[in-house]
Amino acid sequence: MDQTAIEDNELVIVGSRYKDLADVFCEYYETGKPLEHDDLVRILGSDRVMLLPVRNTYDYYAVEVRTTDRKLLAHIWMYQSYAVREWMNDHEMKCMQARVTRINTRYGLIFAEPVDAPDLIISGRCNINIDESWARGLPDFYQSNDSQSLNLSLYMLHDELLNAEGWNDRLETRMLNLLQDLLSDLSAEYYDECMALYYMMKHSPIAGIREQSDRLLDGYVRRASIDNMTWWRRVWLPQYIQDVAESDVPRMFELAGYDLQSVEALLHRAPEGLSYLYEANPERFAYHLYYSTLSRDVYTRLLTLIAVRQVMREKGENDIEGLANVVPSGCFKFTSEFTKQKAIAIVKEFYKGSAANLALIEVAFYDHNLLKKRNTHTAFLRNLIVWGAIEALSEKEMKRVTNGMADKYRFIPAEGYLEWNDSNYLNDKNTCSDIGIKLGPTMPYHRNKEK
Repeated sequence: MDQTAIEDNELVIVGSRYKDLADVFCEYYETGKPLEHDDLVRILGSDRVMLLPVRNTYDYYAVEVRTTDRKLLAHIWMYQSYAVREWMNDHEMKCMQARVTRINTRYGLIFAEPVDAPDLIISGRCNINIDESWARGLPDFYQSNDSQSLNLSLYMLHDELLNAEGWNDRLETRMLNLLQDLLSDLSAEYYDECMALYYMMKHSPIAGIREQSDRLLDGYVRRASIDNMTWWRRVWLPQYIQDVAESDVPRMFELAGYDLQSVEALLHRAPEGLSYLYEANPERFAYHLYYSTLSRDVYTRLLTLIAVRQVMREKGENDIEGLANVVPSGCFKFTSEFTKQKAIAIVKEFYKGSAANLALIEVAFYDHNLLKKRNTHTAFLRNLIVWGAIEALSEKEMKRVTNGMADKYRFIPAEGYLEWNDSNYLNDKNTCSDIGIKLGPTMPYHRNKEK
């Protein structure tokens, strides 16, 4: 554990946008207007808050933060709640006081220090119930490109900070890259590295760097936001499964003697009942995966097995020979010559070599009921190549385009494009509308609800 974590002894309180005082705080958060101490006392009734252990749907170790008049303010950040609960258990305390020290209204982060626990050590969360040996010895596993990019982004920001004389364009670029890469990973692997960077920036002698420290912390906390969990579940995970299907990982399982039954038997023993949650409630699965704080190895094994099971099931359903052979045309609902020519004409007019434009074409096609799914980027691209709408690409170029499409999806709403009322999406909405006009009255807007 990083020594600075002990020295700071700082509690991070998150989720105040959604609790009893949300209306009051959101006025400050929307403008970024600083909250002075007098304003804080007026809102909370005091600068003291009460920490109360609870259990909720997602987090076994949750700690509520309530005002002295019992209003629910928020929760202790889940990476710290375990340490708080353990200290309270050791000292046989059912409730603990903390003093709010500051609020960053730009990111909606509240900071406090314990009042009754001067010896409390704020360390990272430790899930002692996880069997680290589970599924060890798999014939292969699939590490996403995002994971490799995250490792590099952490290193590059740290390296740039070492010799920086102020906040500059290079630091800004490396910060943006890291914040983007963090969103795709729901494991507990990078807590120590991120907190070390946070404290490095927080204690920097350079004011410009210190001012950016909360931004990094917010990026790490934001992985559990509703928007990111929705994107991870609807976009990132399906793309990961597609990537596994196109890799040699399923073939390695097959050669090692694994079949659907043996893969499912392994998954049924997965930690925290995660395999059952994935089948029963994908939304809850994503949150529970995050709160389970899995190590990188266990996390990767779990996702690999989920993907391999999906590929094996599709093989059985479609009687496909070869696990990695995904039929490109399977993404279109209709493959008539009329549909084909419409699609080709639109791609040739709107694509213009831009992955972002191709993502909008895919969205429009889905919203007009041409596609079975909204975000099967690789299958969609392969289909267009087979039809001649796009020139043949190397595997490297394919990956570049599909990654670009996934990046675009990350920043557009999940609803049908006619419901994009935010001015930030006006240009994208207009593009989709223009595509809809080109599709004509025989292919009307008809947004299907994703199941």
